Amino acid sequence: MKSLLRLIRFPNLLMIAFAQVTVRFGLLEAMEVPVYLTPSRFALLVFATVLIAAAGYIINDIQDLEADRINKPNQVLIGKWISENKAFNAYLILNIIGVGLGFYLSYLEHQPKLTLLFVLTSALLYIYATSWKHIAVVGNVVVSLLVGLSILLVGIFDLMPFLSEAVQTAFMVILDIAVMAALLNWLREMVKDLQDLKGDHFIGSKTLPIVAGRERTQHLLAGLTILIIILLVWYLFRYLYANSWVVAHLLIGVVGPLGYFAFRIWKAKEKDYGFLSIVLKLTMIVGILAIFTLGLT
Repeated sequence: MKSLLRLIRFPNLLMIAFAQVTVRFGLLEAMEVPVYLTPSRFALLVFATVLIAAAGYIINDIQDLEADRINKPNQVLIGKWISENKAFNAYLILNIIGVGLGFYLSYLEHQPKLTLLFVLTSALLYIYATSWKHIAVVGNVVVSLLVGLSILLVGIFDLMPFLSEAVQTAFMVILDIAVMAALLNWLREMVKDLQDLKGDHFIGSKTLPIVAGRERTQHLLAGLTILIIILLVWYLFRYLYANSWVVAHLLIGVVGPLGYFAFRIWKAKEKDYGFLSIVLKLTMIVGILAIFTLGLT
């Protein structure tokens, strides 16, 4: 069981669920915006999202087995603690249940077309793991968009059936949160490519660090981070200037760490990548917590 939890990245799944629950209960209900899903149906949405994400982690590990034996030999689970056949069966089961729950939820809400979101997510995660992950920038962008989609799903299911101005405003706030989550995840995905450079090079991947080089990738990351900081600061003072608590929360908890990341990544050494990846992950969590501040003020 412990090996399976590690294989499906259980802490990451908790983070996905936490983000969705925070948007629903920390933002929408705190703002007294009408929501469409009952609590039990919202739980179906969370479980469907988490199960499909778990399946995505498994197929990613199966496809990365050869590279992971070089990049992180002590963390390889498949072939050591769980067979590749059992891992693939787990991938299929989680995918079927996740997409099935998505289909059932869409049926209950009389929105059968929304099933395509779950099918598309599952398909893109498979294509990402088997192909796009090894193409410079493309794989990073795809998986980051899916991270944003996991948050946007709350707005799609809970708000889209309503058309009031307050609901439209709330949906745009969720969209903004989803975009920021996607951008931060994009940075983290590129840091992970730097971490995995040796193994990716061995299996013939064409990730950005392999195509452009380690140093150029680090400089690009620093530049992109600065652009994200500028975008976030502009957004804060353009739309949230009257909410001093939220502005302070995001300046200290998100802008500050991003500035530190940009400074460190410029001349980072190989040993620094793991720490900088953690910095970005913690920054994302702090950003999610800002939703509570926004909902309570």
